[in-house]
Amino acid sequence: MKEFLARGNRAEALTCFLTAGPALPEEAIAGMRRTPVWAAWEATAPTLPYDGQVLAGPMTGRPLPTDRPRR
Repeated sequence: MKEFLARGNRAEALTCFLTAGPALPEEAIAGMRRTPVWAAWEATAPTLPYDGQVLAGPMTGRPLPTDRPRR
């Protein structure tokens, strides 16, 4: 993702995030690219490396830490 973002390719960074994280198939992503919301998601692409770090633990099935403050 960072390499795509460094080159200014937000669409590919988003695609990378969606295939690596929730493991969406390419066909699903192709359909998502045709929706109006895709442009908004591309706009948030610079946050994806951080999002991936934050979600890395919970997305592996490990429970969230119980010592986190509640809001």
